[in-house]
Amino acid sequence: MNKQKYYLPVREFFSRHPEISPNPRKLGLSAHDKEARVKVAANLSRFRKSMGMSQSRFAGILDVSLSQYKKYESGSESIRLDVSHRMALKCGMPIFYLLFGTKYAEYLPLPKFFESFNRIWFFANLLTDEYFEKLCRVLLCFTNELSEINISPSGVTKDIFDLALDENLNDIYLATSLGIKAAREHFDYSQDFVAETMEVAPCTYQEYEKAANRPKYNIFIAARYCICLGINPFHVLVNTHYMKIRTMQNGRIEIIQRIVEDIGEEKMNALTPIVEGFYEAIKDFPDSVNVKL
Repeated sequence: MNKQKYYLPVREFFSRHPEISPNPRKLGLSAHDKEARVKVAANLSRFRKSMGMSQSRFAGILDVSLSQYKKYESGSESIRLDVSHRMALKCGMPIFYLLFGTKYAEYLPLPKFFESFNRIWFFANLLTDEYFEKLCRVLLCFTNELSEINISPSGVTKDIFDLALDENLNDIYLATSLGIKAAREHFDYSQDFVAETMEVAPCTYQEYEKAANRPKYNIFIAARYCICLGINPFHVLVNTHYMKIRTMQNGRIEIIQRIVEDIGEEKMNALTPIVEGFYEAIKDFPDSVNVKL
């Protein structure tokens, strides 16, 4: 059943898209993990503070203990992939946002505007399709040249969000393990080759494909998989609720970016309270938010 749910869809996806061709390369990125961990910790702290949240409040959103969260923000431990996935789901932040300023960022197409407007995006991400469109209509009143924008419904509902959060707690390791195995076998790579390219020991990579052991992938392992193997992480999670929501979020990111760029940074900073006020005013309306924090 699990193989049908997570393994086979990945094999079928790559079979339908022969144009996808990985470009494995060895970059020596693991040598930069120590300094990158410090930068990730600083980015995490900055993001939390921009949300106006205490460490305790943010730890609660991420479903980790306060003591564990402090390890992430101090840089003493690398943030686990499942935790960064929850941050993506609840805060709308792509997991690789945390890699700004690291060596890894040189190889990733990170959206620069997130550094300035992540607070606006945080609230926009929580809304249902109907209320996200309403918010965009409000912001369009302040644009300079952009008077209309096409906003297609994503079809993502609160129920799908709930399923994704449950999946994150129970099945995300299974989905990831089966997904990376399916991708590796489709492209006819050996485990040793993938391990060497990702800069991990062969026995370590073998554990990554054993979902029952709940292997502790961290954000750097995920980034090296994407960068060094040249495989989009979305493609190994094609049949997950997480992927559905992240696809929706990426579409909304493009819409918000267009609006923000037209309004301009100075005016947009002044409009941030309007976005927050909009969320506070409607968050208790029926069917207004997908996630209530």
